[in-house]
Amino acid sequence: MGQHILSFLKYCILTFLFTYGIFYTSYKYGRPDLGNWDFLKYSKMVDAPLNLSATVAPHALRQLPTLLAYAAKQSRLYYPNDISFARSVTYKGLNMQKNFFALLLVNYAAFIAAVALIIWFVVTYGHLQKSNFIYFSCIALCSGYFMVPVNIIAPMSQGFGWLASVLLSIGIFSARYRYIIIGGLIGIFSRETTVLFFMVLSIISGVVLYMTKRKPSFFFNTSFILLGLFVTLLLFRINLTTGQEKQFSILYLIGKTFDSATKADYLFQAFLTQGLLFFLFTLCYKKDKRRTINYIAAAIFILLIGGFGAGRLLGETYPYLVLLYLLPSAADQKPGGQFADRHTAKAAVLQG
Repeated sequence: MGQHILSFLKYCILTFLFTYGIFYTSYKYGRPDLGNWDFLKYSKMVDAPLNLSATVAPHALRQLPTLLAYAAKQSRLYYPNDISFARSVTYKGLNMQKNFFALLLVNYAAFIAAVALIIWFVVTYGHLQKSNFIYFSCIALCSGYFMVPVNIIAPMSQGFGWLASVLLSIGIFSARYRYIIIGGLIGIFSRETTVLFFMVLSIISGVVLYMTKRKPSFFFNTSFILLGLFVTLLLFRINLTTGQEKQFSILYLIGKTFDSATKADYLFQAFLTQGLLFFLFTLCYKKDKRRTINYIAAAIFILLIGGFGAGRLLGETYPYLVLLYLLPSAADQKPGGQFADRHTAKAAVLQG
């Protein structure tokens, strides 16, 4: 256990050394008023922790990032600097700048943890003797992705969406429920759409295994766990928050998506910026067709209800592809989806 913690901390330091420049640039030159308007809602939540009336749903229930940002702000973690955001008409003074920095900081910490977990999992459970390639490949794939400086290391909640995505992916690849539960809990209190994606992915994967005469129990159990968490969140939203009630209608969400798809910005923002994701998808397809097809089926469902934020929702699924690509080939898989013996296996990839 201690060795795993030390390895994880080492990977956190490596990720920090390679990506701090993105964090600094996001703080120095970031402009929430140019696409990240949700920051204004999160800023109100930092000023009023656990006050569900501080803003509207669904943001009001995304309490994890804002509570941690509040704690960072109260601990006086702050870097006073002249920033581009201060020249925005939405800038409301030093308090808002401190909220901006605190939210950036906690999302950056979540991003570091997410990338370090990917490296740790691939090296540890892939039984790799030489891991330098994994360090550079993982950090390059993650930090080079367009969404990272725009939406992940940003003053909102997507950094925690990535952390939840990594934990849920690890849970699926390792068939370990503890990762599913922890990832699901982080997801519903930061980026509930991440939980929705993995719930759909688990259902699809379970159905595919059932149709091919293999045991689907892990995936069906996972889908029930995530469904339970998601339904709980919906009950909280219905009874404790207000706003955006139209989001409960699937037809409204699909109609909004098709309406957005007719705009030129939708093509430029949602898809042309996803070149690295599409390239990684192609590499994963060559490596594991079944799992990649399951992924694209779940991603299509998310895109159908994503509206103009489809690119952002797609970005939350990116860590799954990174793990799928970096994990060694499944030559030593055990039937039924569990890890091969951890002392002898070269790979441990769940069939799905």
